[in-house]
Amino acid sequence: MEPWIVLLVLISVLKLVSGTAQVQIRLVRYINPGGKGDNGHPCDGRWLFNGSPCDHRIVLCMDTVSGSDSVNRCAYGRADTGEISNADTITFAGRAGRLSNPFTFRVALWPGSVRIKVRVFDVDDNSDDFVDFMQKVFTTTVSANSRSHRVLVKRRTTLLMDVRVFCDPHYFGQQCTVFCRPRNDWMGHFTCDQTTGAKVCNQGWRGRNCNRKIDICAPCQHGSCDQSAAAYKCVCDLGFTGTNCEINMDECASDPCRNGGLCLDLVGQYTCICSVGWNGPDCENDVNECLQNTCRNNGTCINEPGSYRCKCDEGWNGKHCDIDVDECALGSQCNTNASCINVPGTFECACSEGLTGWSCEDINECVEDNPCFGNSTCINQHGSFQCFCPEGWTGDLCDVDIDECVYNPCLFNSTCMNRVGSFVCMCTTGVAGMYCEIDINECATSPCYGNSTCINQAGSFTCSCADGFLGSLCETDIDECASTPCANNGSCVDQVGGFSCECLSGWTGDQCEEEQDECAENTDPVMVNIHGKLDTSGVEILNHSIAEALSQLFMINRDDIRLLLTSELWTDADNKPMTTVLISAYVQDSQICRDELTNIFSTENILDNALETPATIVYQKSVSDGQASNLQGTTVMETKENWLLSRWYILAVIAGVFIALVAIAIVIFKHKRRPKALVIAGRNDSLYRNGSLTMPEDTGDETSVIASLSFDNVLYTTFQPQGQAPPLDPQDNENVRS
Repeated sequence: MEPWIVLLVLISVLKLVSGTAQVQIRLVRYINPGGKGDNGHPCDGRWLFNGSPCDHRIVLCMDTVSGSDSVNRCAYGRADTGEISNADTITFAGRAGRLSNPFTFRVALWPGSVRIKVRVFDVDDNSDDFVDFMQKVFTTTVSANSRSHRVLVKRRTTLLMDVRVFCDPHYFGQQCTVFCRPRNDWMGHFTCDQTTGAKVCNQGWRGRNCNRKIDICAPCQHGSCDQSAAAYKCVCDLGFTGTNCEINMDECASDPCRNGGLCLDLVGQYTCICSVGWNGPDCENDVNECLQNTCRNNGTCINEPGSYRCKCDEGWNGKHCDIDVDECALGSQCNTNASCINVPGTFECACSEGLTGWSCEDINECVEDNPCFGNSTCINQHGSFQCFCPEGWTGDLCDVDIDECVYNPCLFNSTCMNRVGSFVCMCTTGVAGMYCEIDINECATSPCYGNSTCINQAGSFTCSCADGFLGSLCETDIDECASTPCANNGSCVDQVGGFSCECLSGWTGDQCEEEQDECAENTDPVMVNIHGKLDTSGVEILNHSIAEALSQLFMINRDDIRLLLTSELWTDADNKPMTTVLISAYVQDSQICRDELTNIFSTENILDNALETPATIVYQKSVSDGQASNLQGTTVMETKENWLLSRWYILAVIAGVFIALVAIAIVIFKHKRRPKALVIAGRNDSLYRNGSLTMPEDTGDETSVIASLSFDNVLYTTFQPQGQAPPLDPQDNENVRS
């Protein structure tokens, strides 16, 4: 054998045991709730405040099921997305960071199950922060039509991916270890089974590698072989078919026998066994049976397809009209109580007493002689009569007086006295009527006390007491406080037929069972007076700080928070610049409580962190009609002052005349630059100007009322919303500027 042939055979054998498989992974979505690291702190920020979303780096590792937790030991492959900047929720498209999406791992053979490990980092300048580690065992089998499986890997964060496992071209089997490449040459003539990879020989070939040619002229069972054809061909004898003429043709397949005939298949032909009444090769001819059969008792013979029938005279039936009809069994013309006698072809009636005539008609006894006594009614019946007695009489002829008292017709234990044809009832106390059936209503005199209900009964009554009363006449008041019905230390006050509860502070309800929502009518805006200059950037910083604090403290999704900030420039009693900011917060069309919003300022030092100037928080417990005399319950909280600003003037006096002149010059310079009391507020690039504080007009269904007033030398600006909260629009916070 030639050496190169041996080499080709060895290569073919080696491929049979060195199959390969591919694992294709497509990242779909990654979610890091709140943008936090594994330690619970924001990725880019400190404590509860996020500076910006995380810069995620995702490392995927595909390992054996018994592998370690390390993403650096990956038996089947490792992938690193690199940095994906500023995104806490990532929806992947054609790329996943620096990787193309999807990406593929190649394995020597598919083990059936693998362990997918995912480690997530937050990329920083100094060192990457650990965010999360997740893992999951993925199991699947490889088939000819490999499909993707949706896989969710989750711990604190979640990663959604699609995984598909498939064999390399020409590799088959559950582990992709069977190699088969179709060929039609000197090494074989075959195709491949798409599931198992087994070789399927082409027609005319056989053997392990389909390289042995089949004899071109196989034996024909019922025919001759055509040697001139490229492949063998049998010319079948009449009545046979098939490749080797081995199939006997069924001539009965076309159902040639008609009219219910039975077809018998023969070699090359058929025969029909006809049903009764038919003849001919295919049972197509009808036999006239009336030529051979005679109907009896004057019956008429009628020929029909495949049969015949006899039309019989009255009194006879049967196929040949040879059976006498028993009219007495079928119901004859004889009346009730008459005897019917069957005779050939007809019947006769034998009448009983009270009947007469051919059909035994009835005799009316009530017309000839009324046999009933008194005022009874005689009703004629077939062969007899019946007497219907008046009340008080009985018997066949209504001649017996009835003792009505035997059946005790009187109700409620009354006494019955029999009379001729009648009776009389002697009623007991509380009832009346012919049968003592009428009950006297004792409730007509209202014997029950208070709001109780009187229920009349036969010869008596009962009282159904109202709540809080008892006794036969409901005359006793019940002490409802005895069962201590008031919850949460409420005080019980007994009342006539009931009770009431006096609840402690913080509780409400009929029995003090409901915790009172102190925030139900506490949704006024918060007013912030800021001393010093507050430009547009200051408003934006304040807006961002408030939104982050609400999101962190109350666990509210940042996208569900809508803030309305409006500002106006003023001067205080000392003619110093001051900005008044009106702040309202909404979460999904519901306004956040004023006390909760004010608590954000006091507990989180929002103004100290967001602004460089000292500020005063002013909020109002109630807002009436905007008049100073009607303003109620104002509370003021002071934030910490800027140390240098609060002591600037003391240092200026001590420094001397020169420093005092410089300070005066600075004051004059700032005074000239003090902004006018002008507000520019807008939404969707539409601006409105006014000499006092205004609000955008197109805020959905919301109607705004603005009032400005001076009280105790401090400017308060109030905003009282009416109607539904404006719809959530992230652009509102960005378009409001002063």
